Amino acid sequence: MRLKWLVILAVVGVQLSVAALVTSTTWRSVSDGVDVGARESMRRLGIAARERFSDFVGPAEDASLLVQRLLASDTIRWSEPERMESFLFEALRLQPVFDAIYFGLSSGEFLYVKRVVGPGEYSILVKEIRLVDGERRVTFRQRDPDFQLLRSWEDPEDRFDPRLRPWFAAAGSFEASRWTDPYVFFTSRRAGVSTANAVVSADGRDWGAVAVDIEIASFSAFLGAISSETGVAFIVDRDGRLVAGPSGPAAQAPLFTAENGFGAPTSAGSGLEPLIEAAARGTPQSARFNVDGRNYLADIQPFERGSMPWLMVVAAPADALFDWVHALRDQIVAVTLAVAAAAAILMLIVWRYAVDRPIAAVSARLRGIALGLPDARATLSAPAEFRDLDLAVAEAGRRIREREASFGNLVRTLREYEHAVQQSPAGIAILENDGRVVFANDTYRRLVGPRDPLGDPPL
Repeated sequence: MRLKWLVILAVVGVQLSVAALVTSTTWRSVSDGVDVGARESMRRLGIAARERFSDFVGPAEDASLLVQRLLASDTIRWSEPERMESFLFEALRLQPVFDAIYFGLSSGEFLYVKRVVGPGEYSILVKEIRLVDGERRVTFRQRDPDFQLLRSWEDPEDRFDPRLRPWFAAAGSFEASRWTDPYVFFTSRRAGVSTANAVVSADGRDWGAVAVDIEIASFSAFLGAISSETGVAFIVDRDGRLVAGPSGPAAQAPLFTAENGFGAPTSAGSGLEPLIEAAARGTPQSARFNVDGRNYLADIQPFERGSMPWLMVVAAPADALFDWVHALRDQIVAVTLAVAAAAAILMLIVWRYAVDRPIAAVSARLRGIALGLPDARATLSAPAEFRDLDLAVAEAGRRIREREASFGNLVRTLREYEHAVQQSPAGIAILENDGRVVFANDTYRRLVGPRDPLGDPPL
């Protein structure tokens, strides 16, 4: 292998080795730091989502509690149905998230105010159940947004009994609001939850419950608004059953499967169960879980309102949180390879002009010297080492030519001497130290006879 390829391979190999070491070390440090940062970010997102959801549903508790206190203090009375209906109407109008607000007595009497929204329609439906002379009377009224009566009718076939509904059973405590599990509303036939408070009249003769309905669809719309394509927020109960998931693009298929009976997504995350169980005991949880082979980061926050029997879950795919780190790693690798390739190309160019050409010029000068050609080359323009080598070669060539010229002069002189000795009338021989003749002129040869005297002792 040629020297330049050995040098290039060595330089590029060192570059890649150093880059690999730095990249791997940096990757470990960055990954650890990002993992800690991602968990902290998920914790903050979980807390923020929990607080926003509490603010979202909190007015329902407040409205239920307010009506309870007004009824208990006799500020509004069951005996004044129109005034009570007006008050419930106003509470519903001020809170668009409410689906309905109503009051039921242990006797079976009932006053219900519900929002009706449809294409080009917005009105209020009122349902009133009264016992008149022991006879049950069910009356419906439809009012416009200004509380003006649009129409009224009775339904003697209606068999609704408020005492059998989940919200009435949930209002068993006289101390705090209670939320029901999801159930199907009687009138709208849609899934939802209710917050309820027990009510006892000021004289203690009557008791019942006041409640506010919120549809699961409203929960889903809210969760969809605070979720994104990378992270989703959803509500589960303390047994791990899904209460509501986000609607819209945020409802990711890997986290949610087919819809359940209420039209809400059903959680598919089997890895969430132990986290939910721990969070149900009041301790926030933040950990990884796996769904269909994909890792997720999740933060589970219990609600600070003791009446809310749910948990807020915020989850995001781990690869989405780490995509920028992977992109950074890929960029570092790409830049490293590009720098190594650029270094190899640059070294080839530098070797070409700084090494190959000077060596070729010095080689050409040496060949000229070997052939005895005149040296008319200018001093080499190259790095100092090659200039010094070229100068040394040129000097050596000059001295070789001087010695050849001196040797030529010596040969000519010797030939002249030989000619003079050959023409001498005296016999002349030159002997070695052992006495053998190594040179003899013509006169000597004639004197000693016909035999060649070279190599013989003199006669």
